[in-house]
Amino acid sequence: MSLPHEITTPLLAKSYEESPNRPAPVVADAHKAAVANAGPTDVDAALRSFFTSAPKWLEGLIRFRNAILPKFGFETGPKERPEFPERFAVGDELGTFTVLDRSDDEIVIGGEDKRFGLEISIWLPNGEDRLQVTTIAYPMDRIGKAYLRFVDIPHGPLAAMVTKRMAANL
Repeated sequence: MSLPHEITTPLLAKSYEESPNRPAPVVADAHKAAVANAGPTDVDAALRSFFTSAPKWLEGLIRFRNAILPKFGFETGPKERPEFPERFAVGDELGTFTVLDRSDDEIVIGGEDKRFGLEISIWLPNGEDRLQVTTIAYPMDRIGKAYLRFVDIPHGPLAAMVTKRMAANL
C-alpha cells in the first residue's frame, strides 16, 4: 500500500510502512502551525498541550460523542483526564490513547478497537519553529468506515484549530 501524501512525519511514516496489511485510511491529514515561542521546543509539552488545547465547546461535543458511541461498539475510555508524566514513554496509557512510538521531536499516540484504528503524530521538526499534527484513521469494519467518513467532514477544520491552539501554548 502506498503512503498517503499527508504522512510526512518520520515515526508515523515508519509505522505505516511496517503495517502493509492495514486497511487504507479514511482520515489522513496533517496540520501545521508556527510555534509561538522561538527557541527550544519540547515534544512532551506539545503532547500535553494536545490534551488541553480544545475549547470548552469542543470538549462538550466529545463528551456527547462518548456518551453515544459505546452503544455501537466503540471504545471511549475514561471520563476523567489522565495524569500526564513529565516525559512520555512508549506504552504510557492516556485515556483511549497509548504512546506507540517516540523520538526527541515526535510522539505517536493511538489505538485500535473493533471499529477503527487511529494514530496521531505530534511532531516538532528539529530546527524549525513549527508544530505538525498528523492523523491517520482506518476502519476495522463497515460501521467503523461509516463513522470515519462522517467524522472526516468536521475533523479537518477542528484539527487545524486545535493545532494552532497547541502551538500558541508552547
